[in-house]
Amino acid sequence: TGYKAGGFADKVDSCNYHLCAATGKPGEATFLPYGPETVTNYELGYKGRFLDNKLSLSVTAFYMRYKDMQLTGNYFVNQIIPDNHQPCPADQPKCDVYETWRTINVGDTRIPGLEIEWDYKPWHGARFGGGFALIDTSVHGFDNYSDDYQCGDVRAEFGVQPCPAVYNGTNKALLGRRLYDITGNHLPNTPKYQVNMNFAQDFDLAGGYKLTPYVKVNWRDKAYFDLRNSDWAHIGRYQAAYALVDASARLEAPEGKWFAEAYVRNAFDKRAKANGDALWGGFMQASYIEPRMFGIRAGLNY
Repeated sequence: TGYKAGGFADKVDSCNYHLCAATGKPGEATFLPYGPETVTNYELGYKGRFLDNKLSLSVTAFYMRYKDMQLTGNYFVNQIIPDNHQPCPADQPKCDVYETWRTINVGDTRIPGLEIEWDYKPWHGARFGGGFALIDTSVHGFDNYSDDYQCGDVRAEFGVQPCPAVYNGTNKALLGRRLYDITGNHLPNTPKYQVNMNFAQDFDLAGGYKLTPYVKVNWRDKAYFDLRNSDWAHIGRYQAAYALVDASARLEAPEGKWFAEAYVRNAFDKRAKANGDALWGGFMQASYIEPRMFGIRAGLNY
């Protein structure tokens, strides 16, 4: 079991220095408290050696359940009376809603998964290793998610599903939000499948020297950058599945006195996003993983 304490954010006025709709009076100071987050993890694992200790295998199955997960974002604080005491115009449907950057507790999240790791030495000097991971996250009980991403002209221009209508019901905590059901959606930055494999081979050279070429492949499944799981073309917040290749060749002196290694990371210069979002007007911005990098390392033992 795990536990993350609740707490409170910066001090704010509960009605943002306006009159509160419920009382008609000015707001009071609040520290925007939020409750604790808990997680329970059920795990079953196995480790073993096979084939005369040439193969090491580790398998772990798990099921994690978060309750009252803490989520930070722009969320409801109170309903206020606009300064002009008039109903909100159509182009400003949230003029009487005070939202601010804060932490709230939401529903529960379930994370079943499986991890497999192996290390195999099929013949002298060879090593084949790798791993496989399945993480099938799903969100539940989050009934106040607001789908207000690029509403209006941008979605229409790219033929994307329109934003939901603005909520104006009796639940004050939902006022002004464009409610969208994200039940079953994946958590951000959690690809469902991941696979990595690596292979190295030692070559014994004359004079006691050793040369070791090495190659590694990492593959990641599609991952979203938001709880909405918006995978639309052009303005979608996601990264499609991709693979990275690293390689190196290491020369080692007798008795490990020194070594020299040439290496390359992201050998095929794959351009993959680490995160991404659209600015106003549908222009995308993103941070990318490290581009192709290569170099030489050397070391001396004394």
